[in-house]
Amino acid sequence: MKRKKKKTRKTETCFSRNVRLLKKRFPDAWRLMSAYKNPETLNNATGNPTGADRRKQSMALFYGNRTPAGAVKKMVADWHYQAHDLLFLIGMGLGYLPLELVANQNFGKPRIIILEPSIQFFHDALTMVDLKPLITDDRVELFVGEGISIPTIVARFKERICIGKSPIMIHPAYETIFGEALQSLKSRLSDHIREAKGTWHTVKTFGKRMFTNNIENLPSLFAGTPMRQLKGKFKGLPAICVAAGPSLDDALDHLKKIGDRALIIACDSAINSLYQARVKPHIVVTIDHQKINIHKLKPYMDFLRDSALIFGLEANPDNVRLFLGKRRIGVTAFSKLMSFWLDPQLALDGLFPDMTSVSHMALFSALAMAADPIVLVGMDLAFSQGKSHSSRSPFFQSLDSRALISVSGNKGGSLHSVQHFVNDRLLIENIAEKQVHRLINTCIDGAYIEGTQIKSLTEVMAVNIPDDLNIKPVLEAIDWSCAADESQARSELRVFVRLLEKVRTQCQKGRDRLLAEMEGLSHRKPSNEDFKRCADAEKRFKEFEKENLVYKSMVLEIMLEDWADIARKRETLFAEDAKKQIHRVKDRLDLICREYDILASGLDFKIREIDNVIRLLTDLADMKSASALRQGDGRLNSQRADLFRQNREIWQAAREYRSWMAMNPDDIRPYVGLVQSFLDTDLLTSAQSVLMEAKRAFGGAPEVIKMESDISQAVDAVFEKMKSEWMQGNIDTTRKALYAYLMLRPEDAQANELKKVMHQVDEAFSEEWVQKDDQTQLAEESTRLHQMVGLVKQKQLEKGIGVLEGMYQDFPRNRAAIRQQIGDIRMMQKDFSSALWNYTRVLELAPMKVEIKNRIDKVRQLLSDCSSQK
Repeated sequence: MKRKKKKTRKTETCFSRNVRLLKKRFPDAWRLMSAYKNPETLNNATGNPTGADRRKQSMALFYGNRTPAGAVKKMVADWHYQAHDLLFLIGMGLGYLPLELVANQNFGKPRIIILEPSIQFFHDALTMVDLKPLITDDRVELFVGEGISIPTIVARFKERICIGKSPIMIHPAYETIFGEALQSLKSRLSDHIREAKGTWHTVKTFGKRMFTNNIENLPSLFAGTPMRQLKGKFKGLPAICVAAGPSLDDALDHLKKIGDRALIIACDSAINSLYQARVKPHIVVTIDHQKINIHKLKPYMDFLRDSALIFGLEANPDNVRLFLGKRRIGVTAFSKLMSFWLDPQLALDGLFPDMTSVSHMALFSALAMAADPIVLVGMDLAFSQGKSHSSRSPFFQSLDSRALISVSGNKGGSLHSVQHFVNDRLLIENIAEKQVHRLINTCIDGAYIEGTQIKSLTEVMAVNIPDDLNIKPVLEAIDWSCAADESQARSELRVFVRLLEKVRTQCQKGRDRLLAEMEGLSHRKPSNEDFKRCADAEKRFKEFEKENLVYKSMVLEIMLEDWADIARKRETLFAEDAKKQIHRVKDRLDLICREYDILASGLDFKIREIDNVIRLLTDLADMKSASALRQGDGRLNSQRADLFRQNREIWQAAREYRSWMAMNPDDIRPYVGLVQSFLDTDLLTSAQSVLMEAKRAFGGAPEVIKMESDISQAVDAVFEKMKSEWMQGNIDTTRKALYAYLMLRPEDAQANELKKVMHQVDEAFSEEWVQKDDQTQLAEESTRLHQMVGLVKQKQLEKGIGVLEGMYQDFPRNRAAIRQQIGDIRMMQKDFSSALWNYTRVLELAPMKVEIKNRIDKVRQLLSDCSSQK
C-alpha cells in the first residue's frame, strides 16, 4: 500500500504572510495594497532605487544607526493609558512602534487606531516585519492611504472615544517627513474628536431633560404641520439664515430692504436684533434644551404671531408652547421616539442630521425646503472686535483668554473663537461638502468656512435675490393642516408603550435567569462550568441586545453615564490576558446584570412620561367628541382652554379663547381668561395686546380695569427686577430684563438711559479687548495683497476673495482695483453673474477705466450664451 505524500506548505515570505492576514482582518487596506505597484519591479536603470535599496533607506530614515526595538521602547517609555482609552497613532513607520504598543504590558492595553497616510511606508513594513501580532489583535484598527476619512472614523468609534481619553500620537519621523500635511490631518482629527465628545457630554448631562422636553413638545408636534408639507417647497428660491453674530449689526438695514424677496429663517437668538430693526422673519427656529433659552423669544411672542416656528423636539418646551403663531413644525436630530416610531408611522419626514446649534437648525431647514442659494448672515462663529454677539442681542459672551482658540478669518488673518463655535463650523463645512446647494457666507469679519462662497450682502441682494420675487404666496400655498389629531396620536403612543412594556418584561426575565445562575458564585472559586455559563449568558445578552437595539439606543439617551461606566469596566476586563478571564466570571456576570437593570429603569421612565401625554390626548379627544354634539357652546372652548392652560399649552389655549370670542363677541370672559393665561406665563406684551382689544370692545368695564391693573403691576415687577439686577452688578440678567421691559414701555426714560449706559459698558469692554489683543491684528495692505496672490496661485480662490473683501472694507481708496481683482477671480470660477456685478462696481468707482467696459461686454455675452444653452 502506497503511502500518501505529505503535503509540504510552501514557505511564505514575510510580505505574503502579512498580506494574507491583512485580507482577512482589514480588507480595505488589502485592496489598497493589491492596487499598489510593487516597488520590487522598479527598474534600477531608470534611476529609481530597487525595493531592497528603498527599504534600507526607510530603515535609516526612521532609526538611523539605532536598533528599532530599542528606539521604540524609548519612544513609548512615558506613554501610560488605560484599557478604556483609545489611542490614535498617525503613522506606523515600519511597524515596530505599534508592535511595541501591543506587546508592552506597562502601556495599559488601550485600543489603538492606526492612521497610515503613506502606502509606500506601509508596503515597506509589510515586507520587512512580521506584523501578525498587530494585524490579528482585535484591539487594533488600521486605516491606510491618502483618502482616510476622519469624519467616518470618528463616527464609527464615537462611543469608545467618549468613554475615556483619546490621545493623538504622531510617529516622530513622520513630523519631519510630512510636515504641514500631517499637522493638518492631526488638526482635523482633533477637531472631530472634540466635536464628538461635546455632543456626547451634552447627551450625558442633559439626556433625561432632553427626553422630557421631547414628551412635553409632543402636543405641538401633533397639532403642528409635518415637515413633509414643506419639503422642496422653496426649490431654487433664496433663503437667508440669520444668526446673532456681531456682523448682524451691519446686515439689518439690508434685511429690512429684502423683505419678502427671500425666505428669512431666523435663529431664536437673533430675534431681539431683528425686532429692533422691525425685520419680521418668515420662520423662527429653536432647539436649545435649556430653560434659560426662553429669554430669547418670550418678549417677542406677539411680534412673531405671523411667523412659523420650526422647533427641535428637544427644545425648551416653553419656547414652543408659548409661541403664539399658529404655524409650527417639529423636527429632530436626536429623538429615538421620533426616528423609530412617530416619524415613519405618521409620515412626518421630520428627521434632520446631527446638529449642535440653532444655526444648524436654520441651515438644515433651508436645505429641507430645497432653497438655493442659502445665505448665511450673522454666522460669524468667532469674536469680532471683542464681541460675541450682535450689539442688540440680549446675550453677550465674555471673552476668557484661557478658553479661546485661534481660527482663520475670512479676511485672511486670525480670529478668536471658542470650542462650540469651532464645532459649529466643522458641521457646516461637512454640509457644504455634501450639498449641491450654494452656501453664501456674508460674514466678512467672521471665521472662514470651507465650501462656502464669500460675498458681501450688498452683492447677494443685487445678484442672487431677484427684485420681483415674493415668497409670501409660496408660504400661503403650503398645506398647514395638523400632523395627527388627538385620537390618532394617542393610538400610536399606546402601541409604542406596549412595545416598551414587552421589552421591559424580557429584561426582567433575562435578569432573573442570570441571578439564578449567579447564585452561590460569591462563595466559591469559579469553575470551568461557571466560565461556560458566563459565556452563554453573554451570548444571550448580545442576542437580546441585537433584537432590541433600537430600544437600547433609546434608553442610552437618558442613561448614558451609567452605560459609560459599564463600558469602561468591560474594556478593562476584556483587555486582560485570556488565562485570567476565568477568575473574572462574577465581574462579567455583574456587568450583564447591571445592563439589564439600566435598560429596565430607562424603559420604566419612558413609559411613565409617555403615559402622561396619552392622558392629555385622551381628555382632548373626549372633549372634541362632546364638541361635535354641541356646536357653538363656549363652555367647551373654556374647558379645552383650561386643560391647555394646566399643561402650559398656551398657544392652544389662546386658539380656544379666540374661537370663543368669535362665537360670542359680547362675552368678556374669554378676554379675561386669555389675559390671565399670558400673565401666568409672563407674556406681557401679548397681555397688553389683548387688553387693547378688550378696551375697544367693552370700554371701561370692571373686568377691563382689573386686567389693566394686573398687567401694570406685572410690568412694574419687571422694572424692579431690572433695577435689582443692575444694582447687584449682574450685567447679563440686567440686559435680558431691560430688553423685556423696553418691549412693554419703550418710552421709559430710566430704561433708555440704562440702555445707553450698558451699551457704553459693552463698547468699553470691546475696545479694551481689541487694544490688548495683538493676535487678530490684520496685516498692512501690501502684505494682504501678497497673501491673496499666494492663495490664488494655490487655487484657493475663495480664500483669496475673502482677503480682497476684507481689503475692500479696510482700504477705501483702492476699492476699484479690489473689485476688479474679485471680478477676475469670479471669472476663473465661471461665476459670471458675480463677475459682472463686480466689474460694474469698478465702472461706478472709476468711470475712466475703459478696459472694464470690454470685460463687461464679454461677461454679458458669456451669460447670454449660457442662457441660450439652458
